[in-house]
Amino acid sequence: MEASAAHRPTQPRAPGSARRVRRVLGGLRRLVDLLPLAGRGLGVAALAGAAYLVYARGHLDLVLLVVSLLGLGLWLLCLLAVLALAGWVRHRWPRDSPPAPRATLEAGSPHVTGFVGPSAGWLPLLRVRWEVTAPAGARVVLREQGWRQHEELVVPRRGLHEQVTRQVIVEDLLGLARMSWPRTAALPLLVLPGTGRGPLSISQGPVAGDGVSHPEGRPEGDLVELRRYAPGDPLRHVVWKVFARTRRLIVRAPERSTVPSRRTLAYLVVSPADEAAAGTARNALLSGVLGDRWSFGADGGHPPATSLPTALELLARSATAEPGLAADLPAFLHLASPRTASRLVVFAAPTLPPDWLGRVRAAAEAAQLPLTLVLAADRIESSVKENRGRIKRLFFLPNKDESSVDVTTLGPLLDLLSPTRIPWQLVERATGRSHGASSFTRLAREAR
Repeated sequence: MEASAAHRPTQPRAPGSARRVRRVLGGLRRLVDLLPLAGRGLGVAALAGAAYLVYARGHLDLVLLVVSLLGLGLWLLCLLAVLALAGWVRHRWPRDSPPAPRATLEAGSPHVTGFVGPSAGWLPLLRVRWEVTAPAGARVVLREQGWRQHEELVVPRRGLHEQVTRQVIVEDLLGLARMSWPRTAALPLLVLPGTGRGPLSISQGPVAGDGVSHPEGRPEGDLVELRRYAPGDPLRHVVWKVFARTRRLIVRAPERSTVPSRRTLAYLVVSPADEAAAGTARNALLSGVLGDRWSFGADGGHPPATSLPTALELLARSATAEPGLAADLPAFLHLASPRTASRLVVFAAPTLPPDWLGRVRAAAEAAQLPLTLVLAADRIESSVKENRGRIKRLFFLPNKDESSVDVTTLGPLLDLLSPTRIPWQLVERATGRSHGASSFTRLAREAR
């Protein structure tokens, strides 16, 4: 048995083989990038060489002979010029400097990094530029001044980064020759989501107070306060002596033994389209609508944050968390001591699968906390407005960083929220508008 098991052939490891293949392909790509070759240049050289060898030289076609030689000469000239310029750029490229303090920027907004790279200046038909490959999706805006280029970085998504990888590109404007190579430098960045426009308003409910009106009184307080009569008040609480004297209905109300909510638990549900929800959560943290005391958490298993700097850092770190659909919410509530809290505010994207809502409700009920949902998207659109905006889209290009959500796709979410009676609101980050149940129902009716 042992001998047969020892001679049993082992199965090949597919993940290791895939990594080796990716490593080999990456090395080949870097080698090709270091060669001053471009697809257009190779095509021009092949076409000119074929025309010279096959037809021009055999038929003594002077016109085609001159054209083919000029094409080959131009390709060789661009090749040598790009080689020389690439060597000069490598020599003039800034040396790695000590890491600077972490810079804070907002996702989608340009940030001046302070990096200054070489430029082709006034050299004809030559260009030096670079692209940012890490952080993923970042783009660079270069401001050219003489023989230098100043960098502005735009990162589309929040995150916490320690370095930046630039792909340096030296090429000619005709596209006949091209060289590129990566350069990695330390650049600590704290990228926060954009807060959008307009203030955010989240209703705050009262909680049980820490005292009573009288040691022998009831927990809800004695009938010692006076206020105007409101529909629904019992007539036995009306002070008829005051009514006989002033002709105004005044009722006795129990002394309030409640205090304003001053401790809130806030949580962000991470998903691929949660940038607007993260920006709304940041707006809530900065504007103080969560109260004086709060604890903030997000998917990813991080400990709760109770101060603004740690909460913003946690918000940035949540971008790399796996979309767990509030899987870490019970652990967050356990660490955040829900017995001393008054409510739970959950920020999420409205396009999540429906099972996340049941998980959030179960966690809130287990912690015995009132639940409030804040759903956020960049824009809320309807099919009616889509037809009206065709002429507008001809003259104004849409912002690629904004993601719009159609009202008709949010119908199942509204059907889930209607029977639960959970307070919720839908926030448009781009416009700052907030939709409640009534306004959202009106939008959905207009879209049908």
